[in-house]
Amino acid sequence: MSGTLRFGYVETAHGQIHYRAAGLGEALTRAVVLLHWTPGSSAQYDAILHEFARQGYRAFAPDLPGYGSSAGGAREFLVEDFAAVMLEATQMFAPLPYTLVGGHLSAEIAAQMAVSAPSRIAQLVIDGSPTWSREFRLKLLKDIKPTAPVPVEDGSHLVKWWQHILWEMRMWQPDFTLDARGGEQAMRVLLNDLQGRFEFAGLRAIAEFEMADCLPRLTVPTLALTAATDPLRDQHDTVLGLVPDGVGHEFPGNHPVHDPARAAEYVKIISEFIAEHPKHRD
Repeated sequence: MSGTLRFGYVETAHGQIHYRAAGLGEALTRAVVLLHWTPGSSAQYDAILHEFARQGYRAFAPDLPGYGSSAGGAREFLVEDFAAVMLEATQMFAPLPYTLVGGHLSAEIAAQMAVSAPSRIAQLVIDGSPTWSREFRLKLLKDIKPTAPVPVEDGSHLVKWWQHILWEMRMWQPDFTLDARGGEQAMRVLLNDLQGRFEFAGLRAIAEFEMADCLPRLTVPTLALTAATDPLRDQHDTVLGLVPDGVGHEFPGNHPVHDPARAAEYVKIISEFIAEHPKHRD
């Protein structure tokens, strides 16, 4: 079935990269690659992969280095390093050119991929893009930088880490609730942290990358997404001012990427953009 998830690995110069895919059983040419937000893994996109497949796409979601089931050793990675590994990996499992989607840190990675290899990217979707100053980024990271838990006999270190995860979820989703859906999200983060041995890949990347310098260099059709409650909503107008001929969309209320029940709403906006922008700009 087109919506059945499949899993695989590809070998890169950095190590193995794990990915999820849907829609592989059909003779389809439209392809979309989704880079997960951090912290997290490609599991974030399970419902969205199913929906893309239902609409006739081949859809792929890799785990970034240091996350999920992909190779670790990415603690000191810059955005350019993540982008290079993802370009190498996607060339082995995704038909070219493909639509590329990334959110928050992975929006920066996706934008860098589109600048580095524009011929491989048919359309770019950046979902929440940090264009903060370096000073602000360093202050933010100082405030939120986590410390790996040290195991103790009674297991209380796991309780403290769970509390940190809930704090982090509420920082990025102000109305986060530990209901069935919220619990599933938080558990994905916990499982990823355990899998990744608390590597915290991406912190240096966030500190060093200048998204405001990258965006004006884009030459592929670009859609900038946000949501009313997204903490990066205040960056949206700045992003649209920096992206040449960029198109914007704001989801009402909470962000649908966090709610499997709203997968069709998320995919609809991206599909419409793809249909309206089938080619690179001259």
